Amino acid sequence: CNKEQNLDTTVIGEVINHNSIGVANVTIYIMRGKSNPDNWWPANYQKYDSVLTNAVGEYYYLIKHDTYSYQICCTVPSGYSKVDEFCKKVTKVLEMANPAPNIINFKLSP
Repeated sequence: CNKEQNLDTTVIGEVINHNSIGVANVTIYIMRGKSNPDNWWPANYQKYDSVLTNAVGEYYYLIKHDTYSYQICCTVPSGYSKVDEFCKKVTKVLEMANPAPNIINFKLSP
């Protein structure tokens, strides 16, 4: 009995401010890129999808299993000057029965 393995990648995280309080309605972009195996250039990322953080600053996204590389990018909402790191790479976990989700958090500065 060979059960079909689910290789989708779950990404969860939160966006917090300098007081560690979740920030609602922040746009999180999902960037999708493909690297060319014939050269050494990094993947060229393009906007693929987006989600908003909920009332307590959390977001959730499911990346379907494919051959692309993904990054999660956080926009800077009005009232803030910057985010700790705009984009963070998603690690795809393969060949595990229940892969752990990617936890990707962002911190905003005033």
